[in-house]
Amino acid sequence: RRHVSAYAIAFVLAGKSAVADVSYQFRMTLTRRSAVRRNNMEKFFELFWKHPKKQPPNAPPSPTIDASLGVGMVDGMKHIPLILAVVAFFVEVVVSAQVTSKQTLCPMMVNTEVDEKEFIIYKGVKVFMCCGTAKKMWKQNPDYFAVVGAEQAPQLNEVASKKIKPMKQLFCPVFTAFRVHPKSPFIDYKDKKIYLCKTLAISRFKSNPTKYEKNLQ
Repeated sequence: RRHVSAYAIAFVLAGKSAVADVSYQFRMTLTRRSAVRRNNMEKFFELFWKHPKKQPPNAPPSPTIDASLGVGMVDGMKHIPLILAVVAFFVEVVVSAQVTSKQTLCPMMVNTEVDEKEFIIYKGVKVFMCCGTAKKMWKQNPDYFAVVGAEQAPQLNEVASKKIKPMKQLFCPVFTAFRVHPKSPFIDYKDKKIYLCKTLAISRFKSNPTKYEKNLQ
């Protein structure tokens, strides 16, 4: 974050310098245009009025129409790519900071804090995860996890399906921090489907169902 702050300060200074240069060039252009406009009006009256303006003796010749009108503005335009780059950089930083401030927990392993280096992009929205395992789990059923994971990742509310409804059982009874979904492996237990997050969880549940049954409540 200190590196990001240093780069941000450098970009701000560069941006301010570029903006100041463009502003100066723009003011100089306006000043030149005003002078040229006055000169052109004088030329107009001299050409078309019956009594052209008389120049005093030994007066310097009237300036001709400036053919380089707008050159100052063109010189200032060269800084526009730098200004746009600065603006784009800060927009990305602000958006990323806003998303991070809203999301602190992983939508897959809900009791675990996110790692900013671990994330996925879902329908154009960045969603942070706690680890690579969570990212792999997400890929099993992203549309469903976008619905049930919106509590941990509020930014998903904008893109999550309104047609998908959460199951009554949200978590694995063996690995209780892991989510399950309609395509997860399951077993029949007391005339009910019990969803589990992986094969290891199935074997553990079968070995001691009474121990894990209470986690279904």
